[in-house]
Parts: sequence; C-alpha cells; structure tokens
Amino acid sequence: MYPGQFARIGPDNAVASTTTITLNGDFVRVTGTTNIATITPPPGNICTVIFVVPVDGTVNTVTTGNIARAAAMPVNLATIFIWSPITSKWYPGPIS
Repeated sequence: MYPGQFARIGPDNAVASTTTITLNGDFVRVTGTTNIATITPPPGNICTVIFVVPVDGTVNTVTTGNIARAAAMPVNLATIFIWSPITSKWYPGPIS
C-alpha cells in the first residue's frame, strides 16, 4: 500500500492460537489463548501489514520466535503487525 492510495484487506480468516501461526490472509481472527512466538513470514522479500484479532480471550506474543516485542493482544481488539524482511521480524503496533 502506498500513501494516498487504498488497498483492500483480504478476506477474514481464522487460525488457532499456537506457538506458531500460519497466515492465510492479512486479516486474521485467532481462536484460543496460547502464546504466539512465531508468525510465518509472507512470501517474497516485501514488507507486509497484517491485522490480528483474538476472539476467545487475551493472546500474548513472546519474543522467542520472529516477533520483535512481547505484547498482550486484548480480546476483540485488532493489533497491527508489520513484517520487516531486513530483520526477519514482525513488529506489533501500539495496543490500547
């Protein structure tokens, strides 16, 4: 997505909360409450933005995988993550 232009967010997908989640779109509902350490990176060598929404309870991220910062993602609140192919890390956005 480029500044001043709009891009459509992909279809709504659900994945189970595990230590490693595999993406199947850029808007992901997470079921369960298991800590997430790794999110599979997108194909290609590009920056990517995803939105993750826990639906069963708070889900925590931990830094033992490819997530740069530990965060608590509250239930039914979208958390943005940005993938950096240079650092091979996901960076969570601010959570309120």
